[in-house]
Amino acid sequence: MLAASGHLQQLVSDFTSDEAFSDITFTLAYENDIKPYPVDKPIVAFTTDKTTIGEQLTIYNQDGSQVLSKNRIADTVIKTSIFVPYESGALTCFEIFDRVFTKLLFSSSMKIVSSHCYNSSYVRDCGALVLTADFTIRSTEKS
Repeated sequence: MLAASGHLQQLVSDFTSDEAFSDITFTLAYENDIKPYPVDKPIVAFTTDKTTIGEQLTIYNQDGSQVLSKNRIADTVIKTSIFVPYESGALTCFEIFDRVFTKLLFSSSMKIVSSHCYNSSYVRDCGALVLTADFTIRSTEKS
């Protein structure tokens, strides 16, 4: 099975150690949907939304015969929540999204097959603007 928590830990570690992102706190998503309070500086939280395992992959031999392998394609959707202080404005959410997803797409070893960005909204529980986004990582897993 896909080690999604390993991907999440690696994401947090990679971003935390990158000097270009020193102005942002990276963390795993808060348990039970608890929100950070107060939000003094930008926070990016990652969590696994869902994992889909596909059918066994078919291997085609040189002689034309087909064999089912033990490998399967696994797609894992990682949900990302970007928290910024309300005073920073919604544009800050989208700027952070751009920085984070540019690094994910062009500087990471993960095979990202899709990403989605949703609207930014004010969340009263944490007194901050929150932008929700997600991306899908594709990997081959042994069953």
